[in-house]
Amino acid sequence: MDEVTHEVVIQGATADADTIARTVQDSPLPDHEGVIRLPQRMIPLLREALDGAEPE
Repeated sequence: MDEVTHEVVIQGATADADTIARTVQDSPLPDHEGVIRLPQRMIPLLREALDGAEPE
């Protein structure tokens, strides 16, 4: 979590060209964005971060 902006910051492996091609079929990919892959083991950590980001 970015403590100043309250945004979730995610780091992951850059997706391969096939995954990106499939992704942009459903949602256009602006030049300033990217597609990343998160391993399944990161799901609980992501949930925890998102639960902590709930507005008070």
